[in-house]
Amino acid sequence: MNIKLDGFLAAVDRRRQETMPTPKIPLKDGSEYALPWKLRLELGELYYDVDEELEAMRLWCLANPARRKTQTGAFRFITSWLARTGRRRQTSASLSIIRAQEPITDEQRERNKGHIQNLKEMLKRG
Repeated sequence: MNIKLDGFLAAVDRRRQETMPTPKIPLKDGSEYALPWKLRLELGELYYDVDEELEAMRLWCLANPARRKTQTGAFRFITSWLARTGRRRQTSASLSIIRAQEPITDEQRERNKGHIQNLKEMLKRG
């Protein structure tokens, strides 16, 4: 690539990061883990609804402070969570390994939103 194009793509990446913040996962020590943008994009190529799942993980950690993860264990927690959801995208490498997954339906999306809303309400009540 040429230098002008590289600079433009870097600016686009910075703009995406500013407009699409990643939900931060609360950690045991009181700090938060923000999934790096490039890893978020890579996971987005492998799994459906990564941002929605990151928000669910954040809420789970808020509701379960004794089971929060450490800085070094946060990425493993995220990848394990996504693997358990079973919402893996079909890639050319995985065609023969895993069964193709159907895109999430509107009904499933609404049910997920309902679960997230219930968790938020539980957190507000304490």
